[in-house]
Amino acid sequence: THVKHWTTTRLIKKLRSYIKKNNAKEMNYPMLHVREVDSLHFEAMTAIATDIKLPDNNEFAAKMLLKGGNLLEAQITGGHATIRKGFIEYENAMREYSWTSPAIPYQLIITDRTKERDTVKWVTKLCYPIL
Repeated sequence: THVKHWTTTRLIKKLRSYIKKNNAKEMNYPMLHVREVDSLHFEAMTAIATDIKLPDNNEFAAKMLLKGGNLLEAQITGGHATIRKGFIEYENAMREYSWTSPAIPYQLIITDRTKERDTVKWVTKLCYPIL
C-alpha cells in the first residue's frame, strides 16, 4: 500500500509551477513525507527548497528548516515497497539505539517519477533526522 504515484507527482508539479511563478530557483530535489493514517488512507506532504522565501497562499505555506544536526541518509533504488522497507529499518535503528527524531523523516526524490515510470529504476534518498 502506498500513496498513489499520480498524486505525489501532481503535487510536485503544482509546487514547481508555484516556484516558477514566483521567480524562485529550486535548490535541491523534491522532498516527500508520507504518513499512514490507517490501513486505507495516507497523507502526503511535499516540499522543495528554494533560493528565496515564497509567499504563503491558500495552497502553499513556507517552512523554514534548521540546517545542521544529525541526519541518517541512505540512497536506495526501487519503488514504494523498497522505500517503506528502508524507513522501517530506520525506525528499528531508532529503537535499538534509543535515538529520537526532532523532525519528520522524508524522501528526496532523485529520479523524476514523471519521466521514469519503472519503479525498479527510481533512485530515492531516505532522510531521517535524529538526536
